[in-house]
Amino acid sequence: MHLLYNFGMGKVIVDIGTGDGRFVYAGAKTHPENLYIGIDPILKQAEKYKSKANKERLKNLKFIRASVENLPDEVSGVADKVFVNFPWGSLLAGVAKGEKNLAKNISGVLKKGGRLYITFGYSSTSEPGETKRLELSNLSEDELHDEIIPAFKKAKLKLNKVVTLGKSEIFEMESSWAKKLTFGRERKIYRLEFTKL
Repeated sequence: MHLLYNFGMGKVIVDIGTGDGRFVYAGAKTHPENLYIGIDPILKQAEKYKSKANKERLKNLKFIRASVENLPDEVSGVADKVFVNFPWGSLLAGVAKGEKNLAKNISGVLKKGGRLYITFGYSSTSEPGETKRLELSNLSEDELHDEIIPAFKKAKLKLNKVVTLGKSEIFEMESSWAKKLTFGRERKIYRLEFTKL
């Protein structure tokens, strides 16, 4: 059955790389008029919030097991908003290296006029093993504007703004990883906002 079958007139919000699902669970509880979809290749870590959603009978929350490289047709062009919050692993590598296919796949989930929010940052000091494994160079504003943003612009996305988030703004996000970051070492966390053309 299609995800939008018999769904009301609210917005569709998709979280790619949803992790434990806290972000979409919190959104679904706060805004029952909207449909929230969490996508991740490993949904085992989302069991806690899936279970809570089932117990609370949240009908506006769906989880899909899929990678950004192989997104299902049912999410093509459905989203009013797409979030990529604190990506990790191959998703982080794809964002940080400005991979064109990844940008195209993420853009493909959005409706025309929909918004994309990418919140990310990494530190070779705090995550030396992961940054080395993914072959990530130190993240800078030059890299953002020279490598990352152009890839998303080529995927029919217009840049609205780039914001550097402080610890208080990060803490307010409904993300388990965001909460941990506020107690860790200082690092730059960027939020990129785009509109689908």
